[in-house]
Parts: sequence; C-alpha cells; structure tokens
Amino acid sequence: MPQDHLPVPADYQPLRAKDIGARTDSAATTGTVAAPSVVGSTAMPGATLQVKPDVIPGCDPLAKIAAKIHWQVTDAAITRVTLEISEDPHSVRKLFAQGGANGEATTGNWVAQGMQFHLLDAATGKELATHVVIHHPCR
Repeated sequence: MPQDHLPVPADYQPLRAKDIGARTDSAATTGTVAAPSVVGSTAMPGATLQVKPDVIPGCDPLAKIAAKIHWQVTDAAITRVTLEISEDPHSVRKLFAQGGANGEATTGNWVAQGMQFHLLDAATGKELATHVVIHHPCR
C-alpha cells in the first residue's frame, strides 16, 4: 500500500492540545486556521486541500458518499502532513491519512454532510487547511 494511503488504526485517538501541555488560549492559535463557522474551504497560503465530490448529491441530507481527497503544500519546510477528519467542529478528530507534502487518499462510503477534513503539518501540528462537505437541498 502506498505510504500516502495508510489505513487508520481502529483504536486511533488523536492527541488534544491539553494532553501534551500545549497552550489553548487565543495567543496559541494566532496564525492558524480556525474551524470554519460556515461550509467550504479555508487554507493558509501555499496549501491546497480538495475534496471531490464536496457536495452530497440528491435529496437525502443523511446520504453518505465516497470522496477523493487531494492535498498540496508548496512550503519547502513542510515535508510531511497528516489529514484528520471530524464529524463537526466540536467532535474529536481522527487520523485519516498521512504522507508527503503532495498526496491523495480515497474515503469509503462514509462521508456525510458537515464532515470536516483537516490538513496539518505533521511536524508542528499547525493546521494548514480545512474543508467542510455540504449538501444542497432538493429544488
């Protein structure tokens, strides 16, 4: 299996800032991408995160899809990244993929409306980009 498509262990639990003694006040998050309050993408300069498709099709807002995720980081100082997922801005993140500054991964048929993909610098944990999957209601 290619290194950028590693499976996620069933018992994976991401570290939280408080688990490692990191600061969690506003000074600690300056310059990072906050969890978006609206749907879509946010990214630091030099980082790209694409989710395709990024819209749940059809009339069922509870439908699930498979998606292809592609990332690219042009900052030469960032050589490894992790891709985490969360069900919403307040849920625990889980590791989905890890690899080099450029890579891609394919999900199973479990991506739902509101799911968030978070691209992080593996060395520092700095969030580089976030993408939220949306659903367009039927017309």
